[in-house]
Amino acid sequence: MKRFFKFLGRRILLPLLLILFGAVGAGWWIIDFMKSGNDNMNWYDTTTGINEESMITIGGVSQYVRFRGQNLENPVILDLHGGPGTAQSGFSYRMLKPWTDYFTVVEWDQRGAGKSDDRSEALKASMSMDRMTSDAVEVIEYIQQRLGVEKVILVGHSWGSILGLHVAARRPDLLHAYVGMGQAVAWRAAFDETARLVMEAAEAAGDQEVIDSLRALPDGWPPREDTEGFIKRVIAIQSPLTRYGKGMHALKDTENMIGALAPELLASPDLPLSDIMGILNPGEATMALVQDIYNLDLRNDLSGIFDVPLFFFQGAHDWLTPTSLARPFIDSLTRLRRFNP
Repeated sequence: MKRFFKFLGRRILLPLLLILFGAVGAGWWIIDFMKSGNDNMNWYDTTTGINEESMITIGGVSQYVRFRGQNLENPVILDLHGGPGTAQSGFSYRMLKPWTDYFTVVEWDQRGAGKSDDRSEALKASMSMDRMTSDAVEVIEYIQQRLGVEKVILVGHSWGSILGLHVAARRPDLLHAYVGMGQAVAWRAAFDETARLVMEAAEAAGDQEVIDSLRALPDGWPPREDTEGFIKRVIAIQSPLTRYGKGMHALKDTENMIGALAPELLASPDLPLSDIMGILNPGEATMALVQDIYNLDLRNDLSGIFDVPLFFFQGAHDWLTPTSLARPFIDSLTRLRRFNP
């Protein structure tokens, strides 16, 4: 028996371990090679431009901001990421790079997201729509101080577009313009509209699996305290989107958003591997914010009172922030004419 185990160790287990260690080592080498190659994404001529990142105190909480741009004479954009809780600091090195030829781009990992998530109870208790709006105003005031500019262009997408319109309503004096990309209009009402669109597509395609999954949803939304019930409902509504090309339209490889983003995250020159899960996995603070905005609806909350130019870019195939919901809201802003062109 002893000889058998020696044979097993030498002829089978040892080669397997060597293969395993070799594969891990090769994987690390490939990832490091990809990261070093992407360092070029972070090249900026700092005699005319800027490439700077730091943690600053906003609303009593340490939060991450980054400045990038080829020419400090260019206009300044503050980009508000989506989610809530889904920071993009792990893959913006490529996504936002083209903007930096024409703008100085400021990225901010919002309270409770990405590098600004300390996972503390104090942070969780501070999460609210009002606090997030105040944070964004403080970030703009920091930009004014750091870059010596009077105003910025505010860009928000998905959840960031809800935050952006709140900032535009509260402090239009800080903005040259507001730009909504995939403008979100409401919280639960948006998911309901997504469910309606998905059901129509499933019925047209004869997709009984999706039809049955949507019909199995409980009537009405769970109480705001039931975060598990909320997440399950949202997953059931949004999971089928890629079947119909309505989540990320170019993402045809099925229900695997993480798989689409993983190569960008692994190759990021800005993100240590140890931080990847923190970028992909929003903490409890995010759910505290979700509870605060559970009944949010811009059609009632903001009433179209804006004193700043507004621009909107909507996707014809966007069912995450449905254009069918956003269009009437945007049209109402045009009819009200309460902003200065």
